[in-house]
Amino acid sequence: MDPAVDRVDSALEEMEGHLWDVSQSKEDKEVISTVLATVYHFRGHCDLMCGRFDVALSYYAKALKCLESHHDLGTDGEAMAVLIKHDIERAHCLKPKEDPSSRGP
Repeated sequence: MDPAVDRVDSALEEMEGHLWDVSQSKEDKEVISTVLATVYHFRGHCDLMCGRFDVALSYYAKALKCLESHHDLGTDGEAMAVLIKHDIERAHCLKPKEDPSSRGP
């Protein structure tokens, strides 16, 4: 899975570098943020399925931040935020709890 994740990360980096230049209108920025948030959400889901909970949570947080920073009049972002928040809760529930006895003095 790591080579695939590397390719996804490269594509995501390319999108982040150029997608915001497509348009400067507020409505288009909202659409762009929804597209990027979708990619971040899916990327986080890949990590969740591989047991990389902290990485998944970081991508979920990035997705929420993207949606919140460019919200306008659409409702897609709100519905998507609900799904992402559900996955954040799921990641927290699935993440193994730290064993207190493994901590040092």
